[in-house]
Amino acid sequence: MFYHQISILLASVLEWETQDSVEAIAGIQQGLDDFNAGKFRSFDEYAAEQRQNSSQQAVGEKPEEPNAT
Repeated sequence: MFYHQISILLASVLEWETQDSVEAIAGIQQGLDDFNAGKFRSFDEYAAEQRQNSSQQAVGEKPEEPNAT
């Protein structure tokens, strides 16, 4: 009985790991597709947005939504 429970647990963990990998690969592919389509911004733009959002959160304001460029 104990070995059967361990087998079920291991199967569940492996299934989760597989799903996690599939989702990670899909996210990476989406990022590459966006980059190839010109949908990206410079690090300086990103850093400025993060600074702005951080200062807004410090005073309780809602951060702006990122631009979809």
